[in-house]
Formats: sequence, C-alpha cells, structure tokens
Amino acid sequence: MAYLFNPGGIYCPATDARKQNGLAACVQQNSAAGLMTASSTFVAVTSSRPLQGAFLNFRLSFPLPFQKDLAFVLENRGEWFRNARHDVSLDTKYSDQLTASLVVPVVGNLSLVPKVDIFFYQNKVDLNFFRSVQTSVGLQYRFDWHAGLSFRKALRYPNPPPAQ
Repeated sequence: MAYLFNPGGIYCPATDARKQNGLAACVQQNSAAGLMTASSTFVAVTSSRPLQGAFLNFRLSFPLPFQKDLAFVLENRGEWFRNARHDVSLDTKYSDQLTASLVVPVVGNLSLVPKVDIFFYQNKVDLNFFRSVQTSVGLQYRFDWHAGLSFRKALRYPNPPPAQ
C-alpha cells in the first residue's frame, strides 16, 4: 500500500517492520522541502493480494454420562495464513478462538451457560503473540420455530422434544 499526495505528485510507500524509511520519512522529507502542506490532499494506492491459508471451525456437543441433562460444548473458530512476499506486520499469521461451555438446564428451554473463551493471535513479520482468557456466564433459551407453528407454541415446548 502507498499514498499519493497532491494526486499526480508525491508518491510515499507505506512501510513494514523490515524497512527503516517509509511513509513517515517520506512525509517529513517532503514537508520540510515545502512540497507538502497541511492542506495537501492524498489518495490511498492499494492492491489486492491473494491469501492462502486454512480454517478450522467446529462445534462439538457432548452429553455428560453422569448427568444426562448437562452438556459440554466445545467450539472453535480459527484461521492460519501462509507467508507471502509482500506481507506487512498488520497481516494476521494466525488467530484462533476456542470456547468451552457447560449447558445446565434450569427450567424448560432455559439454560445457564458458564463458559471460557481462549483467544490466540500472531501477526506476520514481527511475530507478535497475543493470548487472552475470558470467562462469562450467560442464559440460553432454545426453541424450534418452523412454518405453520405459532411463535407462542414454539417458545412453549422444549427443543428437542423429550424422548417418549
């Protein structure tokens, strides 16, 4: 990516972590020379770059053997990208959010859901790593609404219906 100041005039490339000069040095140099002022206009010059990588998204729900009403749920949303020639430090190397929760039925379709979210992130070039752990407790209400069923009935009956 780059910036074109006073369109048709000054071209300043954006920088990445491997270079010492770049946008800031270009602006400073051209401002000192009087070629750029506070009223100068600019246009971002962009290009699209193909990304290659993989995704890992899943949701697993396990009924607990010692208590049939409880369920352990494991969810993941992750992505990993290959390195490319023009990577900058803003590009994502990988990010992954793993969520583990326990669904505890309270009454009818209403459940209490304590959960733990673990988030991992690393950028390209600098390889800065970030990890976060967050806990929360939520309420979940499940219903199955389909054509021909009134909204009131959908909210009233359990989803899925109890085994007979």
